[in-house]
Amino acid sequence: MVDQPQPGVLLRLKVFIGEFLPLLRHLPLEPDLLIVTADKGRSYVYERLLQGHRAIHKLGLGELRKRIKTYCVKPPVPSIATLTWPTADEDGEFVDAKDGPPPQPQ
Repeated sequence: MVDQPQPGVLLRLKVFIGEFLPLLRHLPLEPDLLIVTADKGRSYVYERLLQGHRAIHKLGLGELRKRIKTYCVKPPVPSIATLTWPTADEDGEFVDAKDGPPPQPQ
């Protein structure tokens, strides 16, 4: 699951676990489930919910809780779209940067 930067962490986690709990029960060794977050703070929130929240325990995870892991990644570096994507002229034709501007109709 990829974390969204909005509130409602507990609800998203409950839905995620509810959808994949049957899979975890039937496949004893594989796969582990990952919750991917953009910062360590959100990762910590998910870890705390998995360890001790009453609503998560009611789902019946038990020892399967160890197979749900959080993973923190760095957010991507923002890029400027005009430098990385070709632009389109008014007719919707893409222009290659090497070709220069399209010829103007006379």
